[in-house]
Amino acid sequence: MLRILILCLALTTAGAAAAQRCDYRQPPPSEAMAEAEKMRKEGSAPFALIMAMREITKKEPDNALAWRWRGEAEAAGGDLRSGLEATTKAIDLDPCNLATRVARAAIAERKGELRLAYGDYTAILAQQPRNATFLRMRGDLLMGAAEFTAAVTDYDAALATGSEDEDLLLNHGGMMQELGRFKDAIADYNRILARDKDNVEALVARGYSQFMLADYAAAEPDLASGATLNANAAAWTFLARARLGKADAARAFVEATKKLPRPSWIGVVAELLEAGAADERIFAAAGDDAERRCDVFFYLGELALAKNDKTRAKDMFEKGADACPKDPIRTNGSLREYVAMTEELKRMK
Repeated sequence: MLRILILCLALTTAGAAAAQRCDYRQPPPSEAMAEAEKMRKEGSAPFALIMAMREITKKEPDNALAWRWRGEAEAAGGDLRSGLEATTKAIDLDPCNLATRVARAAIAERKGELRLAYGDYTAILAQQPRNATFLRMRGDLLMGAAEFTAAVTDYDAALATGSEDEDLLLNHGGMMQELGRFKDAIADYNRILARDKDNVEALVARGYSQFMLADYAAAEPDLASGATLNANAAAWTFLARARLGKADAARAFVEATKKLPRPSWIGVVAELLEAGAADERIFAAAGDDAERRCDVFFYLGELALAKNDKTRAKDMFEKGADACPKDPIRTNGSLREYVAMTEELKRMK
């Protein structure tokens, strides 16, 4: 998706950077800009700031900072198109300003203008090639666009700076997990947990990878740490307990889903599984949603393995692997279940 874009930008960024003139001089703040800065610091309503910045940019059309502030205000007010136009004007005036690049990249991502966001992160990294934050942010963008190889390159470069940033380690770990490098993912989560042993996000993420390595005894307590906070963690905790042969696994699953911050369709599935409902009723709870149906295939396959019914498990995993959405742009987590099913099928060969 972004592959052609990346190749094109790799060829053009150096030339563009060389052509940029970094001699822009920000004019001294006018009285209106001083008032706008005060409004920003006080957290004024976006509409009031938008009106102020529109007036300022009309009177001070060569003020790059004013255009950036206007762009940020327009975006905060929900007008992403105007936000992009204003921040682009700021970059046209002052192409080497990193803060403006950051602002436009954020707006561009929200609007789905991935090429623009990628270009801004690349321009920033041309000036600061070892900036772990922007390497991670560009990696996140690439990961979301399913450009996994390029994403890993950026994440690895960020880690090579010595960064211990939690988001970086979580995202790199997630990338490792999706690539089937579960031990590398666990190593990332362990780095977080060495500093914060009760970090639920890292514990649950580590639990997913431990489960995929078939280490259910290690996975169960990690996953359980988030079972009342996250419906997926509740489901995987149940499956780990089922694989360990725990008789109360289904009852605990139902109880965990009742404590979730908000009701989930998985709560209905938990009750159906405890009641021993037929497959048709469980799939009916998932409806026509491809991600949910993917999850159900995974659950039923794992439960079949817990009963040593490898024939049924293989059938569920094969059907699930075919049915699961595999594009991370169109999924909201079911890629994990797809990866897990492919791992189970590998072990069955």
